[in-house]
This record gives sequence, C-alpha cells and structure tokens, in this order.
Amino acid sequence: MGRDDEHGSYHAVKGELLDGRYRVVGAMGHGAFGAVLACDDEKEGGQVAVKVVRARRPFLAQARTEVAILRLLAVGDPRATQNVVRMKSSFALGGHMCLVFERLSRTIYDLIKSTHYQGVSLEVVRTVGRQLLSALEFLRRDDVQVVHCDLKPENAVRWGWARLRPSGPHLRHVHDAAVSCSRSQTSARSRSSTLARRAPSTVVSTRTSRVGFTERQR
Repeated sequence: MGRDDEHGSYHAVKGELLDGRYRVVGAMGHGAFGAVLACDDEKEGGQVAVKVVRARRPFLAQARTEVAILRLLAVGDPRATQNVVRMKSSFALGGHMCLVFERLSRTIYDLIKSTHYQGVSLEVVRTVGRQLLSALEFLRRDDVQVVHCDLKPENAVRWGWARLRPSGPHLRHVHDAAVSCSRSQTSARSRSSTLARRAPSTVVSTRTSRVGFTERQR
C-alpha cells in the first residue's frame, strides 16, 4: 500500500490496486494538486490516468468542483466530439479524492519542446487553433457556460504525432478543469490563470502592489 507524506500527497506503490480495479504501473507526473498515476484498468481493460488529489481541504474542495464541471461537460457532450476531457469515474482513497481519465498522449507543450522551442509550422498552428476554438465554443454554449481559467499548452493533450502527418497533431482534449468555473462565478475568482501565462492586462492594474498579485489575492 502507498503512504501519505507530510504535505498530504499520496505516494503509490507499483502494483498497488486502487478501488479494486486500477493497477498502478507508475507515476505520470505531479503538481501542487497531488499526483497522476498510470494504471491498468483490470475490469474493463486498457490504460487510464488516475489523478490523486492531496488530502488537504482546499484541494479537496477544488476537486469536488472539478468533478461537478466534468459531469456537466459529459452531459453536454454525450458523443465525446467536443475536444474536452472526459472523466471515466471518481472514488475516495483514504482522505484523498481520485479522478480517473483515459490515458492520452503528450501535450502541445511537449510538441513545442520537441522543436527546441523553435516553433511549429503555420499548418500545425492553424490545426490546433481551430480545435481549441471549437472546444471553447462548446464551453460557452448556453447549456454549458463553463470558463476554463488556465488554458495553456500544458493543458491541451494531443494524439500521437507520427500517425497523423501531414495534417498535423489532432487535439484530443482540453483538460485540467480544476481551475474552471461556471460563468456566473467568474467575478468571485481571484485567480484567472497560471501567473507565468497571464496577459499583461491581467497582471498590471491600479490595485497591484506586487507583480501578478492584486490586493484581493494577497
């Protein structure tokens, strides 16, 4: 069995069985929210990614919001055609909340890194741009009305590159709904995106006393 560290993050053991069906293969990544584990689904077959949220109240509250938004998106996109992430299931693991997603390929940021930050062709930019706009159009629909508050290359996951040439990478999902919200909640949010990705108009304001932090955020 895995264990918690002093920060409330869960450290799984390879071969561990989660929720009676997800066999841990290894780690995929980690962040402030917790960790993502690569697992085999022993009930339905295939590979999944299990997001294990830190056992701390703010992160668990954020995870509950994420689950609610993901369920709303699934209702609005029953055929999974809108390029937004789909949650397969969720479950509790001790004091943690776990979200299960299909295991996807690399992100658009990985694609940019693979070029040594020299950029990609205009054709690729057009392809990804069209798919991103399609996803955003879905999010703004009257029956959805979700604002993605942290859209960036790391949160756009694509299918494999080689299989889809010469048309360019196919954007499979816009993901990370943890910092998303309904349109009616936007005025109450103090964070709109990752600090390093914020537009100058967001960072610089008359109420800013430190770069990127308004009085409400301090």
